[in-house]
Amino acid sequence: MKLFTTKKTNQRNRSRIRPKSPGSSKASNTYSTHNQPRRSPISGDTRTRNSVGGGAPASGPKYPWRWLPLTVIGVVIIGLLLYTSFVDVSNPKVRIIAPNQAETFTVVKDDILRENAYMEATAAALRESILSRSKFTVNKSRIESALIAEFPEIQLASLQFHLIDKTPIIRLVPRNPVLLVESTQDNTRYYVDANGVVMAQKSTNTSEDSPLRTVVDESGLELIPGSRVLPVDTIRFIDQVEEQFNAADLRIQSMSLPAVANELHVRVVGDEFVGKFDITADVRIQAGTFIAVREQLNQDNIQPREYIDARIQGRAYYR
Repeated sequence: MKLFTTKKTNQRNRSRIRPKSPGSSKASNTYSTHNQPRRSPISGDTRTRNSVGGGAPASGPKYPWRWLPLTVIGVVIIGLLLYTSFVDVSNPKVRIIAPNQAETFTVVKDDILRENAYMEATAAALRESILSRSKFTVNKSRIESALIAEFPEIQLASLQFHLIDKTPIIRLVPRNPVLLVESTQDNTRYYVDANGVVMAQKSTNTSEDSPLRTVVDESGLELIPGSRVLPVDTIRFIDQVEEQFNAADLRIQSMSLPAVANELHVRVVGDEFVGKFDITADVRIQAGTFIAVREQLNQDNIQPREYIDARIQGRAYYR
């Protein structure tokens, strides 16, 4: 009896206590799996049953309508943006900005500017492309360049839009006229800016008393609006001659550009002769020479019949 009992006890202990070895983790897992209680297919895991049976997940939103106000606000904002992005091409607004240092511009602007024509040209340029119907797709540079090319009196153009207003605004900066150039071919006068560009023809309905100096072109140049007829140095020389004569209290009756290159003729009020000047030479020396010689001839009771030539520095000739 003792021997049988002892063998039984040793066998039970050997089944419970197993030696650990490098590969014992796998065996231990297998043993633990076999010793776990089996679940009935009917009373399985709640999560498995819910997923199979189509039950609603517990983590879903309880109140889906709470995002409704934000959705409505977003739709309204997008609608307003789309509505205000449309451009009204039928009636653009024109804003004229006076150029810098334009004391005489306010006097002659009514004879140069054509606001109705600018408005119609802007509207026509906007209607040319369907992309111009939206603020996001309109080609501003194309419209601005078209206006400057069509109207030579305009120097700068800027197409702008307000955030809410659908009416486009075209801001224009005109050129500043500094001279009136008279053509001997048709006896018409044209406004010319400081860069020598012909702006527009002077209207015959305006007063003859203009604050701008008139220079007669005798070289036969064709004066076309938008073309450059005078170099910048020539315009600067004319201004400096007038300043020198005003300083000597001499009133200029007329100025002319003869067919001879780089030459300017100036006639003083009361004189029958003209003064000849070289546009490429120093204006102060020439003007000083002319004024001194003219004064000396008046003291000697000598009146030239044609001219006093001051083009050669340090010398003067009269005839």
